Parts: sequence; structure tokens; C-alpha cells
Amino acid sequence: MFADTARYDEERQKREEEAIDRRRRETEKRNKYVGRMQRKAVREEKPKDFYLQQGLSPPTLDDLATCRTIGLEETRLAWWKQTFSQHCFAFHCRAGGCQRERACAFMHFEVAGTGAEDPSWLAESKED
Repeated sequence: MFADTARYDEERQKREEEAIDRRRRETEKRNKYVGRMQRKAVREEKPKDFYLQQGLSPPTLDDLATCRTIGLEETRLAWWKQTFSQHCFAFHCRAGGCQRERACAFMHFEVAGTGAEDPSWLAESKED
């Protein structure tokens, strides 16, 4: 009765296998990076997660506004590296975004707001 409705999709299977392989490679790259940064911190007699915590917090809308007020791109890039070293400068601050997309070694996160523009439905209400 239902024998004709289910069909094996080779393309879909291939895409899923490629996605699994890509995630495995990305995880391996991240683990190698973490190991390098931990060894560097130990060599310099700093806490093991010292380099992993630098620049980890994502930028906010206010941070992007501050970045746009800085005149020269070289100065802006230096400020970015000092403040958000693990996040992609091009993704956040260049027109057209990052050209490398998935191949980029830096984090691509959507910008978080300051909290002032939270939608009203997030506010807790008192029920009597």
C-alpha cells in the first residue's frame, strides 16, 4: 500500500555525509587551536585558558557603533583585534561581510543588542 511513497535520496545522503565530515574537520581544527593556545599559556606561566578567554565575548550593537566611529580602517582593525580577537572583523564591519564564509577561521555570530531593544513579550508580568 505505501511501498511507492518512500524513496531513497542519494543526493540527500551525500549532503548529510559531507556535513558530518565538515563538522568533524571543524571540531578537529578547533581542538588543535585550543591545544596550541593552552600550550602557549603554560609556556608563559599563565592560566591555561588565558588566550582562550581573550576576545571571546561577542560584540554588541554599541560596540559596532564605536567601531564605525573610528576613522582609519587600520586603526579600526587594531581596536577590533584588541577587543574581539576571536570574532571576524570583516563579518561585522565590512560592507558585504566576510567573503570566506564557512572557511573563515574567526567566529561569525549575529550581533547582540544592549538589552534596551528587547521585545516587550520578554518582560515578566505579575499575575494577581
